[in-house]
Amino acid sequence: MQILFCDSPGVLRIIYLIKMVLNIVRFVLPIGLILMVTIDIYKNMLNGYGENKDVTIKKTMDRVLACIIVFCVPTIINLIFSILSKVDINTGNYIDTFAICYQEVTPELISNLEELEALKLSEEEEAERITRTTVVNNFKAKMQAQAEANAKRLSSSSSGKWSSSLTDLNKQNGVYVENGVFYKPKGTSGKNCPPSMKGTQYGYNNDYGYNNHFYDMLMELKKAANAEGYDFTPSTQGCRSYDSQVSTAKKYANEPGRAATPGRSNHGWGVASDLDFKNNASEKWVHEHANEYGLAFPLYGNGYKGYQEPWHIEPLYLKSY
Repeated sequence: MQILFCDSPGVLRIIYLIKMVLNIVRFVLPIGLILMVTIDIYKNMLNGYGENKDVTIKKTMDRVLACIIVFCVPTIINLIFSILSKVDINTGNYIDTFAICYQEVTPELISNLEELEALKLSEEEEAERITRTTVVNNFKAKMQAQAEANAKRLSSSSSGKWSSSLTDLNKQNGVYVENGVFYKPKGTSGKNCPPSMKGTQYGYNNDYGYNNHFYDMLMELKKAANAEGYDFTPSTQGCRSYDSQVSTAKKYANEPGRAATPGRSNHGWGVASDLDFKNNASEKWVHEHANEYGLAFPLYGNGYKGYQEPWHIEPLYLKSY
């Protein structure tokens, strides 16, 4: 048997309640009417029928007729629903109708459907857990592969800015580089950006306020991309001020996690950039080769709720001190 229309335990409970009420009325009300008729007859026997004999008999007959009708109503309803029930001659299954729900509803059926719903929910939760685990593991594997590839490339380099021996302990915006790792302060970012878009006037090798070494890495990546026929443009906001980050956070107030908390953004240290890609092919190429130039597109957040901004790039090795 197949029941589709009433596959919800909530719907079945309502139908079962209606069925129970009709059955209670079927037995309780006739009994009450019979008692009333008996009392009327007994009273008339004590007092004599007199002039009210016909009235009493008619009243009694009306009540008896009412008893019969009330008693038969649930039976008639069951009969009607039974007639309305249809069976698919090809499958032998009931065709989905309310009549079938009414006919077949039982506490056992409701209980079975509740168990099936609980099982279905458990299966959905397990599927979601597997999906979360897969996403996290895939990302970890990707980052591990990128890190290994970059480490291999760096270890094979005897010289060059991007070797693991790159060290510059001079703090620019509070950031220094040691053995190829960028170290940023744990304090509030965005407080030491150059006061204008003329960063070269304040010791930067670019006008935007990017950390010098980070900017060199971006330019090497851009040069390699151009050589392959791809292109991207770094943001002109190389060092994002604290006030600017506040404005950005307000702009994305309805998108939790989209903007870093003011004072916590790596843009404020000049070691992050939002890239504008020429096309999808350029974006794909840059994502595949960024690690070769000591850069990465990091994942933010925790577990499966993490997200990756495909335009946001930072040093591959970035730590706090």
